[in-house]
Amino acid sequence: MTTHTAPDHDGAHAAGWYDLPITCHSLRILALACVTLVLVWEPAEAAGNEMLGRHLSAECTACHQLSGKSAGGIPPIIGWPEDQFAAVLASYARKERGGQVMQAIAAKLSPDDITALAAYFGALSPKP
Repeated sequence: MTTHTAPDHDGAHAAGWYDLPITCHSLRILALACVTLVLVWEPAEAAGNEMLGRHLSAECTACHQLSGKSAGGIPPIIGWPEDQFAAVLASYARKERGGQVMQAIAAKLSPDDITALAAYFGALSPKP
């Protein structure tokens, strides 16, 4: 078994966790803990994006229907793939798409806001 200690370790056993030897086994446990944390963290982050998206959605739903139906020429925005939704909103922010109202709204959004809105509206299903 290979062990490693701090470079300034003189062999004396001082009180403190930092003087414990680092073994291959402890590195494996640490790696497993990190992988577990990443797997658990990603769904929580996605849920956080949806929660932020829901919070930000009030301005969107003033015109776009949550039912998923078109109203007065305003297209539905629920159930879109997230990447497509984000790309369209970003193109409004860059004024690559026409529509002064959408350009003004999109220009106020950060990339994180756009991602959150895409997650929120993408998770919704049209109502029959």
